[in-house]
Amino acid sequence: MESNNFISFFTKEYITFLLISNILIIIFSIIFTWLTYSPFDNTITRITLNKKELKIGIISDTQLPPEYYTKNDYYDPFIQHLDKTLRILNNQDIDILIVAGDIGDQGATYSYNLFLNTFNHIFKNKKPILNIIMGNHDYWSKEQEPAKKSQMKFHYAFKQSPFRHKVINGYHFIMWSHENRFLDITAASKTKWVKEQIEIALKEDKNKPIFVITHMNPFNTMYGSIEWGNVNIKNVLSDYENVISISGHSHFSLIDERSIWQGDFTAIQTQAIAYIELEKGKENGSVPKNEFGQNKPCLKNYMGLIMDVNDEKIEFNRISFEKNEFYGDKWIIKQPVNKKNFIYTNLEREKKSVAPYWKNEQDKNINVKYMKNIQKNEIKSVIFFEQPYHDNFVHSYEVELIYLKDNSFAGKFLYFSDFYLMPQDREKIIKLGMCSYLKNGEYKIKVSAIESFGKKSKPIEGTIFVRNE
Repeated sequence: MESNNFISFFTKEYITFLLISNILIIIFSIIFTWLTYSPFDNTITRITLNKKELKIGIISDTQLPPEYYTKNDYYDPFIQHLDKTLRILNNQDIDILIVAGDIGDQGATYSYNLFLNTFNHIFKNKKPILNIIMGNHDYWSKEQEPAKKSQMKFHYAFKQSPFRHKVINGYHFIMWSHENRFLDITAASKTKWVKEQIEIALKEDKNKPIFVITHMNPFNTMYGSIEWGNVNIKNVLSDYENVISISGHSHFSLIDERSIWQGDFTAIQTQAIAYIELEKGKENGSVPKNEFGQNKPCLKNYMGLIMDVNDEKIEFNRISFEKNEFYGDKWIIKQPVNKKNFIYTNLEREKKSVAPYWKNEQDKNINVKYMKNIQKNEIKSVIFFEQPYHDNFVHSYEVELIYLKDNSFAGKFLYFSDFYLMPQDREKIIKLGMCSYLKNGEYKIKVSAIESFGKKSKPIEGTIFVRNE
């Protein structure tokens, strides 16, 4: 009996010892992993595909929900947009998918799994190489967790470091993720790593393009970068004329030709899959609204790019995933990529741009109607006029008002057109809601149309009576 008791006691002690040892190993393993984890992958992944031309899908800002949600929730359109986008890209038979950050709205594992499940379900037969980075939203969490934890979650989900370098068929892709939940200047440690990777690419082939993917735009380059750009990204890339920068973040419309920029290097923005946003300073808001302040248009015409790369040139095709249609002329960059061949500079395109105009006298009338906004239970004055002509599109309208009762200047107001929609969806009759703070009464009105590069039409003029209640 004593022997059995001894064995029983020894067995319990041994099991307890093993249990405690394993718990300690797990704890120390977690601590060690946390202390030693680096978001940089210093090994270069090399992949060779058996084809001469690469077809690459480029999207950004899917902003998927952070956790399970109910139907008709805020995020429902974003999920539908992603599903349709990936189906279209699957039909395009892409070799690579670039995602320029903000996969989730709050950087949750649920968001990443939702993206991956959709990706794996749609690309059943042939999965493209996934070049994916973190955006600022991928660091947002309710707990405001440390950046390192967010990076580890991303790394675990996608089996890729946030900062890494891939070479595919001899073309270098450098993934330069956002680094924290803020929009501050990029840290020196990150820029040092990026410069090292670019230098490696240059040593291998100084004539080939080097694709650098960031979330934020290089500051003061393409459309959207003045409001949403990062100075340090531009400073780093400005030393390398054969860099092609691809970035998201701004949500600005790819319809605008300023979405490609060439100066010291080439920069292209990707719009967003979730929703459209535009610059501040217009009466109808940076998230496009109609004359009654309703936001629905911002969920339309979600777009991205398809890039074809071969030894002679790089071609960018803008594609509306809402319509499954290509838009506008291709942007073509000849190889080798250098400043001598740059044709998408703002200076060159401003020279070629022309002002909009109204073709016929009968199109120059400005009318006003008093429309009831049922949602807000108010009467609003809305001016109507014919859409002017332009060989590309009208970006915005300038409205100038003189209050005739005392001949005082009532203000100059700017409005977006609906240029961000596909041409067939744009209004032929323009409707602009007058500001609710205007005094009721008679006004002299001038309306001018402005295109992307700032050329302004001759104004059309009239007299209107404003009635806001």
